[in-house]
Amino acid sequence: MKNVLKFVFFIACFLGLVACSSSQTNSDSSTNTNQSSPSKDQEQSTMEPIVLKASTHSPPGALTNAFDVFLDEIEKRTDGLVKFDRFYGGTLAAPQDIIDSISSGVVDVAVINPSQQSGRLPLSSVASNPALFSDSWVAIKTLNELHETFPEIQAEWDNAGVVSIGTYATPPMNVMSTKPISSFDDLKGQRILTSSRPIATVIDELGATPVGLSFNEAYEAVSKGTVDGAVMSVQAGLAFGVHEVVDSVWTLPISGGPGFYGMNKSIWDELPKDIQEIILEVKNEFQPESFYQIYQVEDGVKALKAFTSEGVSINEPSDADIEFIMDGAASKVWNDWVEEMKELGLPGQEVLDAFIKAAEKYETEKTH
Repeated sequence: MKNVLKFVFFIACFLGLVACSSSQTNSDSSTNTNQSSPSKDQEQSTMEPIVLKASTHSPPGALTNAFDVFLDEIEKRTDGLVKFDRFYGGTLAAPQDIIDSISSGVVDVAVINPSQQSGRLPLSSVASNPALFSDSWVAIKTLNELHETFPEIQAEWDNAGVVSIGTYATPPMNVMSTKPISSFDDLKGQRILTSSRPIATVIDELGATPVGLSFNEAYEAVSKGTVDGAVMSVQAGLAFGVHEVVDSVWTLPISGGPGFYGMNKSIWDELPKDIQEIILEVKNEFQPESFYQIYQVEDGVKALKAFTSEGVSINEPSDADIEFIMDGAASKVWNDWVEEMKELGLPGQEVLDAFIKAAEKYETEKTH
């Protein structure tokens, strides 16, 4: 009997030790699990910075400054988790090849002029049509809204393998020339550099000869006499040095210059969700006012001073001049653009109408 009791006591002790050991093991396992699951803040503090190649075709000037400020804001808001190696003046990728350069990984982020992309962003070029806006802030807000509203616009970006992470819009461009120009008669017969098809159509309708070249080629083309002048904003004219080689500017509002900041879609998809959200906040909340102040306000004043200091005459159009271009050349370009979109199976008329309606809305909302 004593032996039986000893055996039972031994078994009970043994089972107790096993239970304690198991409890301790589970406790240690629970502790280790908690230690191996760092918080979001811990993950970000140990995360290596994401370094991206950012490219613009523009030289030093307002467009480049605005791009830099945009990139700076992303670096700031991500606490340096996203950084940019920056390349200027088209040294890494030419403006006409920029979609391929982004999608192939030659660059990660770049400034895009949709009118120079061989028809790959057709609907996104809507703001290249003349006489649609006079204010950068209004145009940027409008383009952002259309991007979110029309799946057809989103689809053309997806097909290009690029994500739009920023928007800009230069105010209406003017005609500048080596010859005196202050009327439609003065413009007739001149060879004028144009950077997009809509602008080329307007110039052709007004009796001049459009010559399709990029702004990067403007200084050389004007100085060598390849063209008599160019359609550019005074800000772009200053940035590309054209103010040094022209003699007059006619501030007839020809067409604005819309553009985007694009990112390689594969890189975008790999970014943490919170970083994507920060970039979109910069696009929608920071960029419209930032670009307007840097480009249209500050550099507009600076550019006009630079032109006049070179002895360039600045000639204002009459109300009749503006009405003439609105009712004639501008209207024709709108119709041509809509027909071109229709041939591509795209809702050009709907996009154009939506742009006009949204621009009118934002015109009443702007505070400047």
